[in-house]
This record gives sequence, C-alpha cells and structure tokens, in this order.
Amino acid sequence: MIPLVVDGIEVPKARSVASVITIPASGLTRVDAATFQVLGEVMRLGTVKFTRRAILSMGQSEVRTFSDFMQVQVTLQGSDFAAANELAWSLATEPSCFDEDVESAQRIVQSRMASAWPQALLPHAFDVSTVTPARVKSLHRALMQGPLKGFVWGSLDVDKARQDLNLRAKESVSPKGSRRLGGAGLGGWTVPVTGSMPAAMLAAAGLGGGKSSAMFQVVRQQLRVSYQQDFLLWPGMDGWRGRFLVLSGAAVPLPAVREGLLDAIKKWNDADLQRFRRLAAGALEGTLSPSFLVISPWRDKGADEADAAALASLLPGPLDLNAPTLEEVKSLAQGWVDQLK
Repeated sequence: MIPLVVDGIEVPKARSVASVITIPASGLTRVDAATFQVLGEVMRLGTVKFTRRAILSMGQSEVRTFSDFMQVQVTLQGSDFAAANELAWSLATEPSCFDEDVESAQRIVQSRMASAWPQALLPHAFDVSTVTPARVKSLHRALMQGPLKGFVWGSLDVDKARQDLNLRAKESVSPKGSRRLGGAGLGGWTVPVTGSMPAAMLAAAGLGGGKSSAMFQVVRQQLRVSYQQDFLLWPGMDGWRGRFLVLSGAAVPLPAVREGLLDAIKKWNDADLQRFRRLAAGALEGTLSPSFLVISPWRDKGADEADAAALASLLPGPLDLNAPTLEEVKSLAQGWVDQLK
C-alpha cells in the first residue's frame, strides 16, 4: 500500500475530469534536486502499463516539477474518472525508467535550464551531469514512501472518484527506499505567504504584475540593477511562498531595493487596488501573461479546464478578490519587503 490522502471538487458544468497526484519531496539534497527534475521528465515518457504513444492518445497529461513537490495530472474529456485515475496513478507510481528514457530526460532538462531565468527559479536543478538511471530509480522509490496527495476534479461523483483512487493506492506495493535530507533551497529571496490568499494575490499583483509593478519600477527603472526581475507566488508543500527574483550582473543593493519598494507601496491608492484586482483576476482566469501566480515552473496558467483543475488542487477554495482592503494589501506587501535582508 502506498499512503494516499484524496480530496476533490465536483464541477457539474465541466466538460472533463482531472486526476492530480501530488508527490512531496521536501528537503532534497542538491544532487537529488537535479535528479528530481530528470525524474519528472522520465515519468512523462512511459509507465509499466502505458507506452508514450498510449499516454498521448488518451488525453492531456502533464508532470509539473517544483522545488519540493511534483504534480502528475491527467485530464480527460467526459466523465470517466476511473480512466483518469488509472493513468495518473500509473504515471506517478510506476514509470518505466528505461536507461534511454533517463538520457532523453537529461537532455530535456539541460535544454530547459540553459538560460538564466530557469536557473533562478530552480537554482540546483540545472546540473544533471551526475544523474544516473540508478539514482532516478532510487529517488522514485524513496518518494513512494508517501504520503501522496490525490485530487479529483470535474463532472464526477467526488466520493466514487476518491474511493477509486484510494483503492489503487491500497492495491499498490510501496517500494523500499530512503534518501538523505539536505537544503537545496530556492533562489532569490523567499518569504512565507501569510494572511488571506485574496490579499496575497493583490499584494503580489502590485509587486510583480508586469511593467507597472513595484519590482519593475524600482529595481529596473529607478535603480537600474537588473535585466529581469519579478515577484512570484510560488507553491510549496508547506504553503505558498513569495519569491523576489532579480537577475543582475552585479551585486543587488538590497537596502536600496527594500527602501524603494516600501516607498512605492506607501503610494498605492484605491485606483491601484482596482488595477491589482484586475491583474489578480487575470492570473486566476489564465488570461494574464506573464503571470505572477505560478502553477508550473515552465509556463503560464492557461484558461482551459486542465489548468482550472491544477489551480484548484493548489488553492484553498474560491477567492473573493473584493474582500481585502487597501490597508490590508499594503501591510502584507510591506511585511514581505521588510524581510529583504
């Protein structure tokens, strides 16, 4: 048996069903952080039950690999939750892990991580030179100790879909494995997201919502110390995090950045709050690009049902973006910026 906890949401008007398996991976060593990214690509290439061609023919599948967890998601048109669960569970728990798959996955990760921004997002994941098939298999066995998290979404009976997924977990054999814990960490400056999620969305929109954002105006326009910068809401196993990211060819003057951001936040007004609400709504709906709300390290959220299911698996229910006050949003953003040291 592989330990599993399953939740779900019924969406009666949905035209599809989705099954999401979340695999926690907190405390990876630096070597395992690179192996973890390769494993995510390997899992897309085939399983004990399904070839790559069969996977592609069934519907939409994706593996999203973050810093301390990955998500395997299958989205199928219609209401066949059992088929979605079967494929998602197989992708998550029984990847084929052929040597040639690992080599192919290494090339994909190397290509993806070749530029500076991906390396800033996942700073310990780009050096895959020491990754071997044996290391990939060993890490997967360790991660299968669980507990995993399941999430079902769409035009389905949630109880029946949960029971189906739980049964698959009970019938699976948990492989023996262990791993060392380390502190690979995240790049840039990371702060825990406290307060309400709607207020966090609006504060993030003000700090990192495009060229009108505080990060762009202060770090790039005023201080001229970066060629790319942003503030992102980044999901983690212990909750959402705020990430200040700055790409610069020189040392970043944090005191000046902090002072400039705090000054910008003090000037936010009701018109800014309305703009933040529009940006946050666009991030949730998948119409904002680039987006400060991250559901995948490698792409922006789209407006389709697959991404609606992905977001639902990460967010604590519907968000009322009209609820936070201007003072609440400013206070939250100021608290994050104060931690830039």
